[in-house]
Amino acid sequence: MNIVTGKYRAGDRLVERNLVPDLGVSRTPVREAIRKLEGLGLVRSVPQKGAVVAELSPADADALYFLRVHIERLAAGLSFYNIDKDDLEELRRINRELRQCPKKQANLFEMIERDRQFHQTIYRASKNRFLIEVIDELRLRCYVIAYYAWTNPGRIKASVDEHREIIKSLKQKDRLRFEGLIEHQLTSAKLFYLEAMR
Repeated sequence: MNIVTGKYRAGDRLVERNLVPDLGVSRTPVREAIRKLEGLGLVRSVPQKGAVVAELSPADADALYFLRVHIERLAAGLSFYNIDKDDLEELRRINRELRQCPKKQANLFEMIERDRQFHQTIYRASKNRFLIEVIDELRLRCYVIAYYAWTNPGRIKASVDEHREIIKSLKQKDRLRFEGLIEHQLTSAKLFYLEAMR
């Protein structure tokens, strides 16, 4: 999470022996975590330097969100006709919890997790586990972007309102509006990140 929050910035070295006391674990889990982060593109291996935090440039953000928009619209389209009353109630429950986060002084990670749960509930209805796996991996790659988007004070209210509209579009069986709202949420997150990068 220190990469996500900016404690370690792009280009910073991740030295195992320095991370062990910070994280309170042995070197083996640290090594495995670095390998996993490298697989997600959040860390890269540099000759004579070792593991360093990878940079996520505006062009990278554009490329990732181009994929996410198309893949998540596809998942939304597949899910649309399968979402039932129980799913709608689950979406309402998650959105209520998200709305309560500021009052409970929840941290950003809890808010991001509620947002993930909301969208996972939708995409689960696609009944395509491979598509869901791709979405999960892309979301992990975009975690830094999500973090910066959620630091914007207006993002929580905007997200709750957007979720409410998504639920409404599902209830009204308005597929085009539903898919458009999914795309709008993703585009907003990317724009908040690009703004934070300036």
